[in-house]
Amino acid sequence: MKHMIAKSVATVALASLVAGCFEPPPVETTQTGFRGLSMGEVLHPATVKAKKERDAQYPPALAAVKAEGQPVSKVYKNVKVLGDLTEPEFLRTMTAITEWVSPKEGCTYCHDEADLASEAKYTYQVSRRMLEMTRHINTDWTSHVAQTGVTCYTCHRGRPVPPYIRYLEPRLPLDNAVKPTFVEADNSGHVVRLAKNTAYSALNYDPFAMYLADDKREIRFVPQTALPPVGVSRGMERRSMADAYSTFALMMFISDAIGTNCTFCHNPQSFETWGKKSTPQRAIAWQGIRMTRDLNMNYLSPLKPVYPATRLGAKGEAPMADCRTCHQGVTKPLFGASRMKDYPELGPIKAAATSTPAAAPAKK
Repeated sequence: MKHMIAKSVATVALASLVAGCFEPPPVETTQTGFRGLSMGEVLHPATVKAKKERDAQYPPALAAVKAEGQPVSKVYKNVKVLGDLTEPEFLRTMTAITEWVSPKEGCTYCHDEADLASEAKYTYQVSRRMLEMTRHINTDWTSHVAQTGVTCYTCHRGRPVPPYIRYLEPRLPLDNAVKPTFVEADNSGHVVRLAKNTAYSALNYDPFAMYLADDKREIRFVPQTALPPVGVSRGMERRSMADAYSTFALMMFISDAIGTNCTFCHNPQSFETWGKKSTPQRAIAWQGIRMTRDLNMNYLSPLKPVYPATRLGAKGEAPMADCRTCHQGVTKPLFGASRMKDYPELGPIKAAATSTPAAAPAKK
């Protein structure tokens, strides 16, 4: 009898522990694909409500202004990024940026109050590059952001430092204090631990460093044989089971970062298949992965010499971005709210106005 009671208590305790790892019911499922294939988006109403309340804090758009006058680069000194705007457009955009990034700190978070053109503050140099990056996204990555676009607020959310920037995870020592499930086949030193990065799965704890910080590794892993392939395969010498685990870890990370489940993008009948069996969201996500790599390699990592040591990661790297930096647990950042229609100045560079001479009067 005592054994049965103890067993029952243990069962209840285990059930309580497991239940604590998941969101309680009810959940809502929206069908996203063919019937009978379990293709759907699973959402928790209370979580969605909390995220909507958070994202509703987006500052209202400032009153529109007329694009009058000459380019601002001819009015103010050292305007290298937004110099194609007119003075009214420029001042309106700079005011909005202050609200999006440093509402408490004000203009002097980036600027020297005595000389607004001064580059003495590192934040001035970083913000200039971030403006270039924002325009790059809205111009060259519409395959991912469409016409919704992004603004500074998409990542910053009213803070000088975005709440979800990314650093490389420090390597864990391979000693008795760490009991990894496996070590990568290439002996790079990565080990597995239970981590929020991969939605608390027992997978590689830092898929970001492997797949999003640069484009050196192939993500796709679809072996067609029972044993790991030997020789050149998709540009790599050998693909081991560790590669498969790492790819799975990245997928778990992305799913958690955008607040949805695997079947939002994948067809469970054939996860790897593209074409008619895949979803439009998967193609958009594919573009997003390439965009993230582009931003980290060409805009964010190169800023390392500009930052003070206090802003660098444990391995001396500059802060970078991942899916969560923009999405923050939502499939469409800010639930799809677009500010590009209100701030087209953050889109493609405006063509220089050209004056066409009046035609000569016709001879009678």
